[in-house]
Amino acid sequence: MASIRTIIWHLTNANGQRWGPIPSPGGRLEEPYRTSLIRYVTEIRRFGFARLTVSFAPQQTNNPLLPMYEPSKFRENWRFIETVRALVKRYGPRDTRIDLLNEGAPTRRRANGRRVPRQTANYLRTLYRLYVGRFGNRDVSISAISWDMTNRVRNLVRILDSTRDADASVVRRAHRLRHGTCLLRITGHRHGPQYERLAAAVGVGETLYDKSRDREDDQKLHAELDAPDR
Repeated sequence: MASIRTIIWHLTNANGQRWGPIPSPGGRLEEPYRTSLIRYVTEIRRFGFARLTVSFAPQQTNNPLLPMYEPSKFRENWRFIETVRALVKRYGPRDTRIDLLNEGAPTRRRANGRRVPRQTANYLRTLYRLYVGRFGNRDVSISAISWDMTNRVRNLVRILDSTRDADASVVRRAHRLRHGTCLLRITGHRHGPQYERLAAAVGVGETLYDKSRDREDDQKLHAELDAPDR
C-alpha cells in the first residue's frame, strides 16, 4: 500500500466515550495520546508508506455538521489541527495531507433533520482560509461521502470560491475569476467513469485557485486565535 488514511475523532471532554474519540481541551493533544500519535506516524514512515492523510472528525459540540455545535469550539478545533499537524509533519512520512473535516463537504438535502449546511459552510470557509494563510494549500483537503456527492462537491466549490480577494486570480476552465486557494482533484480507481461524470457535472476536473484574501482580516483572526486563553 502506498497511502494510508487516519481519522482522528476528538472533542473537549472524552470521558466515558470508549468507542474511540480523544480529548482536545483547548486544542491540546495530551498524554498518552501525544506519544501514541508520534509512535503511530513514525511506524507508518518506517514501513515505507508514501503518503499519510490525517482526517479531523470533531464530535458533539465540536462538530459543525451537527445542530449542537458551539461556535466557541472553533478555536479549540483550529488549535488541535495545528498541534496534530506539527507532530505529523515532524514524525510522519514526507508526503502528509490534512483533511480539515472528515466527510465535511455539506449537502442541503436533509438527513434525519441533522444537516446544517450554512453553519458547516461558514466553518469550512473560515478554517480553510486560516489554514492556507498559515501553511499554504499544497497539503490540504476536505473530504466528501458518496451520498449526494455531486451536490456536495458543488457546495464545496462554492464555499472555496467565496474565500475571494480583490487581488487574487484564478484559472478555471480557461476563464479568469477571483477566488481563494484550492487544488481540487476528483479521481477514482474502481469507478473512473463515475468520477469523470461527476467532474463534468460540477464543472471541474482539476481547478487551480491562486490564493489570497484580505490580509488585515487574516492577521487579526490569527492573532485572536493565537492569543492565550483567559
